[in-house]
Amino acid sequence: ADLNIRGGSSDENTIFWNGINMYQSSHLFGLISAFNSKTVQEVKVMKNGSSAAYGSGVSGVIDMKTKFDDIQQAKYHFGINLISADICTLLPISKRHHIQVSARRSMTDFLKTETYNNYFKRISQNSDLLGINDENLYKNEVFFFNDFTFNYLFKISTKSELQFNAIAIQNSLTFDENDLEEESVIDLKSLLKQVTFGLSVNYHNLLSENLKLSSNVYYSKFSMDAVNNDVYNNQILKQGTTIIENGLKINLNKKINNYFQSEIGYQFIETGVGNLEKVNRPLFRRYEKLVLRTNALYNQWSFKSKNNNTKLNFGWRLSYIDRFSKFILEPRFSFQQKLANQLRLEILGETKNQYTSQGVYFQNDFLGIEKRRWRLSNNSDIPILQSRQISLGLHHNKNSWLSSVEGFYKSVEGLTTRSQGFLNQYQFTDAIGQYYIYGVDFLLQKEWNKFKTWLT
Repeated sequence: ADLNIRGGSSDENTIFWNGINMYQSSHLFGLISAFNSKTVQEVKVMKNGSSAAYGSGVSGVIDMKTKFDDIQQAKYHFGINLISADICTLLPISKRHHIQVSARRSMTDFLKTETYNNYFKRISQNSDLLGINDENLYKNEVFFFNDFTFNYLFKISTKSELQFNAIAIQNSLTFDENDLEEESVIDLKSLLKQVTFGLSVNYHNLLSENLKLSSNVYYSKFSMDAVNNDVYNNQILKQGTTIIENGLKINLNKKINNYFQSEIGYQFIETGVGNLEKVNRPLFRRYEKLVLRTNALYNQWSFKSKNNNTKLNFGWRLSYIDRFSKFILEPRFSFQQKLANQLRLEILGETKNQYTSQGVYFQNDFLGIEKRRWRLSNNSDIPILQSRQISLGLHHNKNSWLSSVEGFYKSVEGLTTRSQGFLNQYQFTDAIGQYYIYGVDFLLQKEWNKFKTWLT
């Protein structure tokens, strides 16, 4: 859900689901993950030293992929808990055709368990659902969420395959709001709704023994709409934010010899963000829309010594933003050296730039529940986020014991007071700043038989 990586905010992470850039990652407004874990077979979390093939995500990249292994028979899963029920099925139609479908829906609109009541109390605190004295202003509250995924794999030949992916996510909250002093007179309905829809087509082709072609085309849309009735002032506030993004990536991976490997690619991304505000008293309407188109070339080189004791990855990514007529270069590197039989040294570094971020304009936006709205950089009062990070780590693995310690330094420039959601004297001040973070990641893990335990 709203994951924070090394001190960065959740909107500083770029989340991919089968190549689709996702702008919604949670149900219940940040409390539950929107991705069904039964359908995700591979997850990569990159905190530093990521490949040049990944853009954006100044704090981290989360890449989720649905993979079809050699499935011989159909598999079914059904689950239920105190909030939702889900189903997932994997169907091998033939040796060349596989389908995976999953669906999940909450029961919260007709069954309010104690678990759900506690969740709802958490999301309603400090929001417009509560009055001046924390009395409940709402009644007949109805909340539900659902998500649906579909994956289809077509093995064209032994060397090529095509995968089609679709995902839909929805959160919906409606309630009646009334004036407690004049309950019989004023009774209004407010709502908050989030909807995500994404499509992608991934193609892989082994052109030769040492050359592989990969391509990805995706469409991603996220919208959030709210109607907030102010029963005391007889005012109706309508708000909406929409993101539509189209992307194309073409990647070539070449194995030069037993030691060197090179990867080169091109990526095009078009992102449009629109924000709407409408008030009936006084009559006011404002709609702002901004579109950015980015073309990027990237190249990654990998070296692996004969005995695998030394590994080096170095890459660069060059992006051009047509709206700003601006080129941005991002170098990346990672270095691993085996110091002893089970001891490994790792040095990672990267620079990244991000063009979308979230900001808080008013604390009661979107009922005060989802007060952060997406926005695009305009290269002036909303600058491009720029991060620089370096880390040094030692990793030891022996006899089912794993220990790791990694120190890091990260700086991010281009923050605004809106992105921080201040509640002090800087709440309505438009200023630009930065943050610096020093830290240490520590992990101690033990595994035996079918059990695993760890300390972090």
